[in-house]
Amino acid sequence: MMPTHFFQPVDALVAVQLHTADRSEQDAAFTKFLDEMRKALPGVHVARSSGTKADLYYPEDFCSFMRVSYRDVRAKITEEAKRTYNVYSRTIENKKFASWRDEHRSISSNDMSKALAAVKRYAARPAPEEVMKFSRGKFTDAVRDLDNDYDNPVRVARSNLGIGSNGTPLLDELRRLHEEGVPFRDAKVAEYVGAYVAAKKEFDENRIPNGTPIVFVEIRGDGDLAVAHVISTTAVVKSWSSLSLASGDTAVMPLAELPDDLQGRLSVLSIMPPRQYAVRVGMRLSDRVFYAVL
Repeated sequence: MMPTHFFQPVDALVAVQLHTADRSEQDAAFTKFLDEMRKALPGVHVARSSGTKADLYYPEDFCSFMRVSYRDVRAKITEEAKRTYNVYSRTIENKKFASWRDEHRSISSNDMSKALAAVKRYAARPAPEEVMKFSRGKFTDAVRDLDNDYDNPVRVARSNLGIGSNGTPLLDELRRLHEEGVPFRDAKVAEYVGAYVAAKKEFDENRIPNGTPIVFVEIRGDGDLAVAHVISTTAVVKSWSSLSLASGDTAVMPLAELPDDLQGRLSVLSIMPPRQYAVRVGMRLSDRVFYAVL
């Protein structure tokens, strides 16, 4: 079992860091340890959630990849306490401990330089699957919010017509009559039917149909390598919990070799503000993470 603290959402880490930023430094040695880690891992961010614990992450990854901490340890109650630096990473296999224990994924040392060496050796940024796990909620929430914006007028129009959720055949028939220009005797009914037809058309044009392929793309390396995953789902709008990576639908290739339709969507998204959903195109969450709707 993988300890849960290896992957913490970046948004939560930033919130904790802001909350604890005004705490007094509780230990100069640990502060120095964190400073040395920043030098060893250029660009890394450190979220210090307490005086003795910190999570390491890169903002574009959406989740942390390592935790470090320290504590004073006494082998015997009569002995002087020794400061122990702890490094936790999913790439560590400490066979002194059973695989289900946190210690199985950790290395401890009283020597700061050895702990730093472990940080550099076992630092492994999240895999694309892990980035997707922590980023997809931002995409699905944006799509769901847009669906609700377009669905609310449809609901109002149905309510005005007095037709419930089981009345779809009747609504379809009213829409057909409206589109064929058949007049309604009651002016209010004609108004409500017209409002329903317009709202339903706008909703259908802007929603993602069930079964539409969605591709998660992460740009890696120097920006010339793409990792693309086709998200498998049978009900994109109604059942976001069913999202998963389709086995066998993963590709790692030069960015220039991605299919033309996917490259076109990435080009559009690259000039859009981050975290803004473009209907039937997708969303750019960062300079490296995209969700494209095909």
